[in-house]
Amino acid sequence: MSAYLPTMLTLAASGLLVAGQQLHAQTVYSKPAGFVKLGDPTPGEPAVKPDTDVSLAIPLERETVYGGDVASTTTDPEFSITVQDNPNWSLNQWAPSPGTPYVAIITSGSESGLRGLITANTGDTLTLAPATPGDLTQVTSADSVVIRKCWTLKTIFEDADLDNNCQVFLYDPRPGINHSSSRKYFYFESEDKWRSTTFQDADDTVIHPGERFVFRSKTNPVTSLALFGNVRDTRFLADLSKLDPGQIEDIGLAHADPIPVAVGDLGLPEENGDTILVYDNTIAEQNKSSSVKLEFWSLDNEWHNLSNFAVVSETFMLEPGQGFVLRRSASSADEAQWQMEPHAPISEP
Repeated sequence: MSAYLPTMLTLAASGLLVAGQQLHAQTVYSKPAGFVKLGDPTPGEPAVKPDTDVSLAIPLERETVYGGDVASTTTDPEFSITVQDNPNWSLNQWAPSPGTPYVAIITSGSESGLRGLITANTGDTLTLAPATPGDLTQVTSADSVVIRKCWTLKTIFEDADLDNNCQVFLYDPRPGINHSSSRKYFYFESEDKWRSTTFQDADDTVIHPGERFVFRSKTNPVTSLALFGNVRDTRFLADLSKLDPGQIEDIGLAHADPIPVAVGDLGLPEENGDTILVYDNTIAEQNKSSSVKLEFWSLDNEWHNLSNFAVVSETFMLEPGQGFVLRRSASSADEAQWQMEPHAPISEP
């Protein structure tokens, strides 16, 4: 359901949505925010059943803490953005620190959606580690930039009732298919802390919107798993380029909107033989195989369900917060990017 207030933007998407705040230079105006449930959407069922894997992603942004306009950019010797009107930031105010990594996002112009983790800053300049494709040299002084808090293991699960030894699996890009996880994290209930396989503090591990990850429960169900955040209002970018040219390759993805989106409306660079693997979060099982396989056929430029070959481009919906795997065919282009405009119906007041 949704609530309608005269001075707020609203959006019906998996729960009650209300207005948040975004700061931009001298102007402050309402931006929509959302509450989205993750995991099993079945009414009356826990978000995650005991001893179960669920395929998840982040369909919302965290809050904006700064908004302004670009003055200049550099890519050599490092990636950086200098902003206008000298905000007089403290040295390394936005640099990684316990509890709060930050990301800078270009929000207008040809490179809208380009984002980078902030690694350092001066009074008016951000040093970045690129987190998406995009060409920083094409960002101009007419373009806008925001700083947002990042989603982390700590903030994603801070309100969830987790058992000791619940796990999160992350999948870094690599050649081939049917990947095992490249990074694994464990929850220590006695400390209320996430740790890596080498027992390092992992609370601040960043998970970006649109990045697929797997959560594994333990003996008890996770009754509730939900996020509250800002609705995306800039382009979503993801690099789909192959690391092993000319081969089949799996890439973990999700759309970054808080509403269901038809597979044909994702805006993927679809090529013949590309396959989407979807995982059923309602099934109580670990190490799940995909429950649905969709394949794109250039013969009719449609997605087909491989169980019956039916055309499903406009009828198969990918839910918010549902991670999937895109299996790019051997014949698909080696270099590719995904650019997805916001699907959420938002408008300015």
